[in-house]
Amino acid sequence: MEKIEKLRKQIDDIDGRIAKLIDKRASVAAEIGNLKIENASSIYDPLREADILRRVALEAKTLSADDMQLIYRTILNTIRKYLELSLLGLLFIKH
Repeated sequence: MEKIEKLRKQIDDIDGRIAKLIDKRASVAAEIGNLKIENASSIYDPLREADILRRVALEAKTLSADDMQLIYRTILNTIRKYLELSLLGLLFIKH
């Protein structure tokens, strides 16, 4: 049981780092979104998203490439919704 608890602690630490990185990613994406607004560009860039999904698929070692892409699609879609809502003035984007 001690080994399980030690491994769970590792998972908890990893989860904390992942959450912070996702939040940081959203913050940087918001900065990009603001620049796109200034330039009257679309928030959604399908070519950029396809490139991101290709790159994360290559990082998959334990999970399948499809599973890794699924996780990233969720992250990308969630951040895009956040940015779109902020455009509507429903959210305030922190800088």
